[in-house]
Amino acid sequence: MSLLLGEEYFRVTINITSVPYRVELADRSSTDFRELADAMGSDIDHIYRDIPGQQSANVLQFRSVGS
Repeated sequence: MSLLLGEEYFRVTINITSVPYRVELADRSSTDFRELADAMGSDIDHIYRDIPGQQSANVLQFRSVGS
């Protein structure tokens, strides 16, 4: 995989405690996944809006971490 000069990727894990896990969130094609992924991506993009350069967030998966 080639990267453009200066382009970097970071993978992070975020624990979401305000949204109960539902099995539908495991299916990337489900409406539940897409809606929450879009909302989370927008929220993360908003946090980084004032940092110079281009940033974007993509949600790869949701999973239950157990109690």
